[in-house]
Amino acid sequence: MGYISASLPKLLESFLTGNNKISFSGCIAQLYLFSTLGTTDTFLLVLMAYDRYLAICKPLHYTMIMNPRACVFLAVASWTTGFLLALILVVLVARLPFCGPNVIDHILCESNPMMELSCSDISSVQMAFSVIASVSILGTLLLIGTSYTFIICTIIKIPSALGRKKAFSTCSSHIIVVIIFYTTLCVMYVRVPGTRSSPEQDKIISLLYGIIIPFLNPFIYSLRNKDMQEAARKVLKRNKDFPTGLNDLNVISKGLK
Repeated sequence: MGYISASLPKLLESFLTGNNKISFSGCIAQLYLFSTLGTTDTFLLVLMAYDRYLAICKPLHYTMIMNPRACVFLAVASWTTGFLLALILVVLVARLPFCGPNVIDHILCESNPMMELSCSDISSVQMAFSVIASVSILGTLLLIGTSYTFIICTIIKIPSALGRKKAFSTCSSHIIVVIIFYTTLCVMYVRVPGTRSSPEQDKIISLLYGIIIPFLNPFIYSLRNKDMQEAARKVLKRNKDFPTGLNDLNVISKGLK
């Protein structure tokens, strides 16, 4: 909710009123919130992978390791790291001089489009940004991959097919989110410093990982929820029966004529 709220209200205002102007301080605030929540999201995905690793690979030690105190500590560490990393990036961008037509060809205030507006040499800032972004994205992705390597090795050793299926199903929602989210992040941020992509491509990618994916997350994480499955089953059944109902209505209307 916070991730979408950092960008969507201003985007909706631009669509509805045509007012696509934003102050410099407002743009920096949006950049900071968006970067903070996005970075924190990557660390939370690492914690979810670690949680699945403990639940599948060390089930007898799960409650002892993932106690309430440990959960609070890990959550606070994720948020703190996200705030600090985003602060470094925002300070680097905010200190750049902007002296031209400050028009951002993007759907929100992000670091790459803002850096391109600067009238000074931004090679050092781009280098620092690429290193921080690559380490935070690829580093967390490596941790997630390591957790799932151990998880897969453990699942393979489960003798029954039903047990393997049940163990894998506990990770399915998380795997879907990781694949979609990290694919878009890597395309957007993990690149050689100085290389550029088309503004249209950046807009589509930002729309995916900044708005569409967070919107879909509650549905993806609810795939194993029995109430959610039953509601989806009812909707599908209703849609399947709807054309039949229309045909019956046509027959009755012809009879009335």
